[in-house]
Amino acid sequence: MVTCRPDAASQSDPDGDGTPDLSAFDEAAANVRRSALKAQRLAEKAATFLELRETVRGQGEDASGRVNVTVDASGCPLRVLIDGDEAVGRLVIDAWKAAQSSAGAQVADAAVDAYGESDPGAQALVARYGSAREQDAGERESRPIDRFGILRNPAIRREWH
Repeated sequence: MVTCRPDAASQSDPDGDGTPDLSAFDEAAANVRRSALKAQRLAEKAATFLELRETVRGQGEDASGRVNVTVDASGCPLRVLIDGDEAVGRLVIDAWKAAQSSAGAQVADAAVDAYGESDPGAQALVARYGSAREQDAGERESRPIDRFGILRNPAIRREWH
């Protein structure tokens, strides 16, 4: 059964001149424009935040003042001074990088164990971080720390000065 509403025709042609009412389309287009502008403003703010974030450096030292550490916005150490000796600090950073690299390879192995070798996500992790099992077997060279995704910050790869 079809029900005819007499007011439907008047809504589609409010002036009765044969021209359909397109105000709903105009309103929808205006809503899209407003949404696009809002998204653009948000993207600009996000870009500004990311630029500012790259300049963040936190500094801290132990209670005795013998150890001083500088970290980036992610909390990754960039510089360590122990009793004013930067060489020892570099050794700490190198050990930290090796530990992070080892952890990344173990995460990749865990993904393979959980999802299987043919899983694209597991394959991507192994491609990025390597495999601890393969490294232990001597089949693959140890990879530098910048392979561990959260450390892809360019600041972490800076040379010591």
